[in-house]
Amino acid sequence: MIQIKYFLFPLISLVLFSSCETTIEYDLPQEPNKITIDSKLVEGDTPVVHVFTSTYTLSRDNPGKPKNAEVSLIENGIEVSKLTVQSNLYGETYYSSDYQILPNELYRVQVSLPEYETAFGEGLTKEAVPVSSTIFDTSSNDLEFTFQDPPTSGDYYLITVKSLTDSYPISYSTNDVVINFFDEYTFDDPFSSGGEKIGQNGYMTDELFNGKTKTVRMTVRDIDIPHNQTPRLIELWHISEDLYNHERTKAVAWQSENPFSEPAQIYSNITNGYGIVGTAAVDRKQFFP
Repeated sequence: MIQIKYFLFPLISLVLFSSCETTIEYDLPQEPNKITIDSKLVEGDTPVVHVFTSTYTLSRDNPGKPKNAEVSLIENGIEVSKLTVQSNLYGETYYSSDYQILPNELYRVQVSLPEYETAFGEGLTKEAVPVSSTIFDTSSNDLEFTFQDPPTSGDYYLITVKSLTDSYPISYSTNDVVINFFDEYTFDDPFSSGGEKIGQNGYMTDELFNGKTKTVRMTVRDIDIPHNQTPRLIELWHISEDLYNHERTKAVAWQSENPFSEPAQIYSNITNGYGIVGTAAVDRKQFFP
């Protein structure tokens, strides 16, 4: 009799609790699909614009890559070029034209698609900041270069190292506190006691050296330098604040893929859409051989 009582008690409890269940229906807000623009307008180069269409967060569909978009380049309020769809060696499509981007001009990239709201983003183009000197030690791969920051505050930079024969970035390390790597290849050297950071795209602001001469010291992580005499270049990109914020928040979003981290909102300067229209100017200096 005791065994039957202990068996009936959890059974009765289960029935009672199950009868209290309530189904609540909730409609998640669904943003309409929008145009996404990804473009970095570089002074002296022709425009390159990547166009996508967004999808609902919980949708199983992949973002679209339309080939029928109408893409316009507008300079100081006047349309100066219609961009046409093109493809690279890997079959990836983008929009471009032969119009050359000028410095210190306000550009707008505007994209229209059937059944989508017209989207656009804009930015003021930059002038290149020259690299004034380079010193490279072939025994240690240590590189030092200097440049003069403009007197105006709020300048943003990207530092990259490339080989002259291809466009693939070369990793480098630095202890400079103003340089932050905003890319997925970034990591801290576990064998360094000085807080050395390693990456391929180092970003910085002039907050601590506005209007002064800045010296950057790094170690180039290129094992082929002793054997391969292909010239290596240091690239100093003078970039817009919008582009800097976009890349910074993208890096935060990559880190937020951890299930225990808070979701991150990627910075966008696109009206009626998503993405970025950034501007940049670059100075390149050969440091090897």
